[in-house]
Amino acid sequence: MSAPALTSLHQALRKSFQALENNQQVWRGVLADCSPLLVSLGNLAEQSRALSSVHVASTPLRGFPDLEERLRFKLSHATDTVLGTLRELM
Repeated sequence: MSAPALTSLHQALRKSFQALENNQQVWRGVLADCSPLLVSLGNLAEQSRALSSVHVASTPLRGFPDLEERLRFKLSHATDTVLGTLRELM
């Protein structure tokens, strides 16, 4: 391979690796931004599972009207909010 061809190949490889490094930095930033949101989403899923496993009518909280429905609504709204934020970041 001739010297100009090697130089050209070297420059192309250097440019490609620089682009890869830039992309990797961007993705690391996105992952860092998304990580707390994914933890929040996991916590909301755990709360939803816990609510599903409890029969509210047989607890001292039965005196609160529509408590289970209101909690489900709040969890659903919070989940939608976190998912919306994740969507904006990606």
